[in-house]
Amino acid sequence: MRSPQIIFISVQITTSIPHLPAWVPGDATRRPAPSLPEQGIPESPEEEKVIPSSNVLVTQSPPGLDPCFAGASNICGPGTCVNLPDGYRCICNPGYRLHPSQDYCTDDNECLRNPCAGRGRCVNSVGSYSCLCYPGYSRVTLGDTQECQDIDECRHPGTCPDGRCVNSPGSYTCLPCEEGYIGQSGSCVDVNECLTPGICAHGSCINMEGSFRCSCDPGYEVTQDKKDCRDVDECVSRRASCPTGLCLNTEGSFTCEACQSGYWVNEDGTACEGNTRQTVTERTEM
Repeated sequence: MRSPQIIFISVQITTSIPHLPAWVPGDATRRPAPSLPEQGIPESPEEEKVIPSSNVLVTQSPPGLDPCFAGASNICGPGTCVNLPDGYRCICNPGYRLHPSQDYCTDDNECLRNPCAGRGRCVNSVGSYSCLCYPGYSRVTLGDTQECQDIDECRHPGTCPDGRCVNSPGSYTCLPCEEGYIGQSGSCVDVNECLTPGICAHGSCINMEGSFRCSCDPGYEVTQDKKDCRDVDECVSRRASCPTGLCLNTEGSFTCEACQSGYWVNEDGTACEGNTRQTVTERTEM
């Protein structure tokens, strides 16, 4: 009788357990990073934990592997790789952001955010950008950012030598000065009319902001526009009193002239009356 034969069959079973990546602060696009060597692929979205961020990536790595120095170059590209107990973190440099694939840091196109605010043309460059400002604006650098600021042309005295300078965004306007003012260094200043020879004859000149007025001497009155003095005819205005003679007006004053013998002054004081009428005019012509 033959002895029974025992045959042993060796079966090797390999089980692959997915290695789940954790995103802290995470990816705003909710897309996981490509797996590192020896990593599995998440089987469902529920196996991810996502917290919004734009320039920091945290992912897990197999035990014993230093991902920050696994290759010849920085795994994050233009950024800093920081080892964590359960993975690593990418902190992108200014001017860079995480690539949509979440693999590395890439250039951030700042021009998409209109940093020049319509005051210049934005030109993107790797890791930065430049504002080519339009006329009327100047480029100003504030830390890592650039912007175009309005140039106040009115600060320069010669911008509007004969008028008033009014600044506006990217430009300026020269306005003529009103009467009584003169342009000086982009502003309108008062003209002292009292310095003009002959102003306010028979009186004194009083300068005012943008104008002047006359204060007249006795025997004169100010004109309607208050910018000159004229003689007062006291004989016509009855300011004079000549009860026994005729009133004769003079420049700034008057005189009384008695009637000739046999004549007397009429009621309105304009003539001497007697056998014949003698007027003021006749008296002055004698």
